[in-house]
This record gives sequence, C-alpha cells and structure tokens, in this order.
Amino acid sequence: MRPFAYVFGPRLYSVFTESRKQGREYSGHTLERVADRAIRWVSRAWSILWYTSPLVLIYLWKKGAFAADALSGWIAFSKVLGGVSVIVTGVFCLRGVSRRLNRDYQTFVDILTSARSGNVQARLNLANYDFDFHAWPVDFSWRESVTSGDPTKVNDSSLWSRSSGGLGLSSIASIPKRILMYAIAHVFGRRAMYPGSTAIVQSLMDSHLLEGRWKLVTVHGGLRAKLLAEDGNSIDSMFVDRRGRPGNGNKLVICSEGNAAFYEVGCMITPLEAGYSVLGWNHPGFAGSTGLPFPQAERNAIDVVVRYAVDRLGFELKDIVLFSWSIGGYAATHAAMIYPDISAVILDATFHNIIPLAVSRMPPSISGITESTVLNYLHLNNADQLCQYPGPVLLIRRTKDEMISTMYVCLLAN
Repeated sequence: MRPFAYVFGPRLYSVFTESRKQGREYSGHTLERVADRAIRWVSRAWSILWYTSPLVLIYLWKKGAFAADALSGWIAFSKVLGGVSVIVTGVFCLRGVSRRLNRDYQTFVDILTSARSGNVQARLNLANYDFDFHAWPVDFSWRESVTSGDPTKVNDSSLWSRSSGGLGLSSIASIPKRILMYAIAHVFGRRAMYPGSTAIVQSLMDSHLLEGRWKLVTVHGGLRAKLLAEDGNSIDSMFVDRRGRPGNGNKLVICSEGNAAFYEVGCMITPLEAGYSVLGWNHPGFAGSTGLPFPQAERNAIDVVVRYAVDRLGFELKDIVLFSWSIGGYAATHAAMIYPDISAVILDATFHNIIPLAVSRMPPSISGITESTVLNYLHLNNADQLCQYPGPVLLIRRTKDEMISTMYVCLLAN
C-alpha cells in the first residue's frame, strides 16, 4: 500500500510547526510540481468535456460519427485515448517517485497512515499539515452525538403536494413535467443557486482558500475537522477557540456562508475580530465538503455542525449564536428551529423565501415551471423555519443589495 500512497496520495500544501503559529509552503521537487500541474490540466479538461458532452455528442451525431462506416474513425480515436492514458499513468508514477524522495512527504505519509490506523498522537500531528481534504480522516460523526434536534419540526412531505400546476405523484400525465423539473434543478438550478459548488468557481478560488486557511491556522489558531453528516457527506469545518481569554470567547458563533463563499474567505472574520470563539463550515460540495447543496444536505450539514459544537467542543446551546450570510440563512434558520435553546440568530442579507427571488430572475413565460422546480427540489423557506424559533433574531438588510431584491431593477424594494 505504501507505493500507492505516494502515487495516488493527496496533494500537500502547507507544513506547520508544532505550535501551528508558523508554517511554510510545501515545496515538492520539480518533477512533482510539473506532474501535479499536468494532472490538474487533465482533470480540468475532463471536467470541461463532461459538462459539454451533450453538445459534443450532438455535434458528432450530425457529423455522422455514429454511422456504420465511421468505425475506422472510432478505432483511431481509441488509439489516441489509449496513448493519453499511458502518458497520464506515467505522469502519476513519476509524481510518486518524486514524492518518495521528498523527506517532507515521506513524514506526512507516515503520519497519515498511522492516523488512519487509529493512532491518537498521529491524528494530533496531522493537524500540522494542510492537504487535500478527501484524505482527511473523520474527526466527528453524527452517530457519536448524544445531542439531537427536534425532528417533528422538519416536514418535507408537503413539498410535492404544494407544487403548482396540479402535480401529483399518481398522475401519469405529470411524469414529463417532473422529469423536466428534475433536470432543471440538477443541471442548472443547483449551480445557479450555489455557484460555489461548481468546479470553475472553486478552481478560481483555490489560491484564496489556501491563503485563508493559512491565516486561520497560523494567526487565529484554527483547528480544521472533518464532520460526517447523517447522509454520508463530509463537512469541512474550522474552529477557533477563544475560551479562557478576556472578552467574548465563551460564546461560540457558528457561521453559515453565502452561495459562493467559503469559511476560508467568508464571514468568520467578523466574530473573530469581536473576540468570539468561531466555528465555520463549508456547504456540501464546497471546497473540502462532499455532496451537493440541496436542502436536505444543507439541513444534515448544519445539524452535524451543531452536534460537533456541543458534544465535541463542549459548548452549551445557550452559548451558541448562529450567524449567516445570504443563502446561509437557510441552514441557520433550520438549526434555530430544531435547536430552540440556541442563544440568538443573526441573518445578514438573507431572504424570507427563495421562490420570489428565483421567479424574478427567470423569464416570466416560464415562471410556472420555475416555481414548481424550486418548490420541489430547491425550496429554501427561511421565514417558515424562523417563525418556529423563540429566541432573539437580528435581521440585517442593505438598501443597495441587488441580489436579495425581488424587484431586480428597483433597489427600493429592499
């Protein structure tokens, strides 16, 4: 297994000191850097091909690529593809050799292997590295929690019955429309509502996320953790502990970011500057978090974050404040609803319901299908959830907020 750990192991970005007050960027050998760059380009090319595959297939069909006499062309293409595969395999092997000769990566692999086998000290030492999060061991699972929210307040069963246009699961005539709604939600809707979950946005933000994590660890003493949600998604989180210091450190602020924001470069900085303990997390599908940011996944994510704060970090619900930006208000209001003992909720630049915003951004001619799609697959009903929270709420709205206004050309709607 050890050779494979070098060939297919995670990318290593930073190495921190034991105190994690200082660190340095991991500098692999030239061969490793070149191989990594080549692998990234191949990965990006594959992503572009995957997303454009419907258009490519249509183009090939029109050009007769699927005709019986086009077999020779496909044989030539398969040879090219086989050659590329051999080259990519060679690049992976060269990267593995280069890593094997690097003392920093050797030490990292030893620690990672020991941590995965249950070595407690190795798990603590692993916090001194910043690397691809998919290889990070799970720190906390929802199964470990003794804290739980009120499940009776969560009700998804009404979504289909409330769908507009007379949709019913038993209606055969509604099947084509349901298929269309599913396609819109999964191909376009999710990416439009959560652009931070797309590969292109994350690629553009990659260097900023690395810099943000660096600062959170070295400047603020942040502790990264992988949380396993009930649906199997891994949630990337960062905790900054200010307890025992003068100020507001005994209060924990859980930050829920916007639709293209990440805890590395998001609203965590505001409570940090005010002296609070802070717990940030990334939406499913954002940066290190797995899955896709549909409503159920969002609810499971914020649930395991709250459980982690109480059962592992040791905060009481009465000492937790929920702070959200924009679309993060859905997760925050859900947590407030099922954990009513939470101290307070702050909603910054959020909305009461996603449907009016979605309808106002789409052509009026498809408002019906837009509303039905959102209601059935992407329904974020913040106000309904917030009304079931008995504690104090602070709403922050901006008079020049173009995103939250339901009258797109009229900011007075704010």
